[in-house]
Amino acid sequence: ESLITVGCESFLLSSIKHFTAPGLTDIYESGFDHSSLIYIYAPNLKYVEDYGLCGVKVNTIDFPKLEYAGNAAFAGNYNLNLANIPLLNTLSFASFEECRTLRKVSAPSLTTIGSQVFSLCYWLTVIEFPNLTEIICDFSHATYAPFEQCINLAEIDFPNLIKINTRFGCFKNCYSLKKVNMK
Repeated sequence: ESLITVGCESFLLSSIKHFTAPGLTDIYESGFDHSSLIYIYAPNLKYVEDYGLCGVKVNTIDFPKLEYAGNAAFAGNYNLNLANIPLLNTLSFASFEECRTLRKVSAPSLTTIGSQVFSLCYWLTVIEFPNLTEIICDFSHATYAPFEQCINLAEIDFPNLIKINTRFGCFKNCYSLKKVNMK
């Protein structure tokens, strides 16, 4: 049998660098939180709970079967360049916050973005969300707008967006944003 679950805080603050688990489907709360992880291979991963991969050091997130990512699931990953999450429908609070080197996110099934999801992702330039319908902000605990300080984001194309519900300025301090395409 293969490993299918990484439990709460299993590798919290650990020195683990490489993790390969083809059968892994679930990473529970803080599973790898602030570990030294630089590589993860988990092609069957479906569920990453709050802080599951927060503060790690991977440069690519490629989870073709991911269906759920909790609050701050990938936040604070300063080495992340690319995220491929084709089946994910919702990005929760601060999912990618402070992924300062993140350049591209591909999430073709994404329909909803929550508070602070991409705030402080300074190098974000490509966002592929063709099915995005709603950007929301939970006013009770949000500090930043969903795309605040994505200073290199020059163009957005959300052909199916029908609702932006935020009081913090969705694209606040996105100084390079020049072209917006919406329905």
